[in-house]
Amino acid sequence: MENIIISLPDSLGVYVEEQLKFGSYKNAREYFMLLVQQDQQRQANQRSEKMLIEGIESGAAEPITAQD
Repeated sequence: MENIIISLPDSLGVYVEEQLKFGSYKNAREYFMLLVQQDQQRQANQRSEKMLIEGIESGAAEPITAQD
């Protein structure tokens, strides 16, 4: 696993510490991993939504034939 060192401004550091204190996170590593996973899921949802919209906007649906 790759180690990444992150420097945060004081205000964000305080926020993270509050999340650790009052949230259900064991440590900062767990908190940041969850944030990254949530971002991955958000991006996957955006891609799916874009593909659905492209499908809807591509025109009327046609029945599937034996050749398809």
